[in-house]
Amino acid sequence: MACMAGCTPQQTARSEPVIMPSDTLSAELPDQKKRTIRDVMNAVAERNRGIETDTKWINGAYQGLSIAKLNTLSPEQYERYRTYVDHGSVYIFVHPSYSLFFHARKPRALRGPADLRSSIVDRFLESSPDTAVTLLEQEQLKIEKNFLEYLTTEEKLVILVLPRDYLHAMDYAYLQGPDEYARYLNGIANGSPAILYLESESSSSGKLLADDLIPLLSFLNAVGAQTTLIGGGYVGRCQKEFYQYVTNFTAADLYYIVPELSTFSPEDLDEEAASGFIENTRLNLQAYDAFVRLRTQGDVRIRHLPRHYQDFILQKNTAGPRAELTEQGAQHGQGASSAPTAFITPAAPFTGIGSVPDGDNGDYAL
Repeated sequence: MACMAGCTPQQTARSEPVIMPSDTLSAELPDQKKRTIRDVMNAVAERNRGIETDTKWINGAYQGLSIAKLNTLSPEQYERYRTYVDHGSVYIFVHPSYSLFFHARKPRALRGPADLRSSIVDRFLESSPDTAVTLLEQEQLKIEKNFLEYLTTEEKLVILVLPRDYLHAMDYAYLQGPDEYARYLNGIANGSPAILYLESESSSSGKLLADDLIPLLSFLNAVGAQTTLIGGGYVGRCQKEFYQYVTNFTAADLYYIVPELSTFSPEDLDEEAASGFIENTRLNLQAYDAFVRLRTQGDVRIRHLPRHYQDFILQKNTAGPRAELTEQGAQHGQGASSAPTAFITPAAPFTGIGSVPDGDNGDYAL
């Protein structure tokens, strides 16, 4: 498979990963932050139910990306993006929703030509999973989507790293028919002026060409980025390629992978491992840390989101048909695994809005 060839983990090691909490939005008190996040996510839901179900918006969303390309900006334009930097932090997502649009090489979410009210990602998230691997995939894509929608609605600076010339990539699942990736990306962009994109070397590589790397580094310097937080996927594959390539040319201590905003390749999981990440309806950050360490050979720095995001961004959606595995999925056979299941630990039930887990053990509610 192209992804296996292009995103194979590199057997390198430098230093032990540094795990730190994120200090973004530090100017607000925790309760104020939670109220802000609640209001923003309510606005996102209203937009998704309203504007993005309008036929005119849907038709326009299929006509190509409405997101500015970073390397088309002039250096004189960089300065205006300083106002969108999130208390020193910029967010980069490598190959967002890769598993749905490229990994399988064919559509995994289908619908009739007249049924366009939801994006392909939303259709997938509404479906009933038949394996634990699929359930984990749904939860990770939901978290990625939620946080991207929060950031764009709040006009925080986001950079998407998309597969180069994806419309003509042979592994683009929607090569035939409407451009579903553009529809999805335009939806999560929410018309924000603070979102940009650039292109990776290919759909199976997270590396950048010089025409993208040089403008990216110049841009981050111009906007005063103190921290670059990296999500997307896959962990240990394209995401790691991006991280290593960029940090070869600039200060590595400014770049961090955020495990809870990252996605895992289905090739790297079996049913037992996937079940461990999602048991107890909690996102166990110790387990995520262990997986990132394993897949990157300890070659990256790690930083987590602040705890106040857990109620509204990282919450597990238990409504709808995908709340539990189907009976068939619960009995699904085992596959090859390289996931660190020994690091999955039980956690106390989450007790509601404003609560945090007991102790500082790195457990976040999904």
